[in-house]
Amino acid sequence: MHDAYISYENDGCHEVFPRLDTKGLPGIPGERLPRKMPFRQPSYDPLTRTFRGSVSFAVDQGKYEYVRTLDGVEVEEYELTFSSDFSAIIAGECRSFYPNASKPHKCQAFGGDDGADYVRWLGEKDQGFVRTVCMPEAIS
Repeated sequence: MHDAYISYENDGCHEVFPRLDTKGLPGIPGERLPRKMPFRQPSYDPLTRTFRGSVSFAVDQGKYEYVRTLDGVEVEEYELTFSSDFSAIIAGECRSFYPNASKPHKCQAFGGDDGADYVRWLGEKDQGFVRTVCMPEAIS
């Protein structure tokens, strides 16, 4: 499971997600998100179909990390429970942390009535990429 990652490979991601923040350089756009963001310490429980892992926008420099953020967030911790056919996330959350924070500043729920919906769609292909879309009606 060491090669688990979040994919921003679809060109549409550049329109949806902001650039990484630049430290102390207001008005200067930061770098684009890497096409793949590796999860740190990913784990998967097959009995509950629950994935856990975190993503850090900081860059490992060996002896230290260069802190980068995305809208002020340095680390996101994910806990995601998949449907039995793995076509949707039916429960879970993403906790977002500012640099050096011990508690999240934001928690985004997945699934349920109040959570974000994620459905893997293997229909049309767009420029060689499989598109992932949110379709709330498909989960309810």
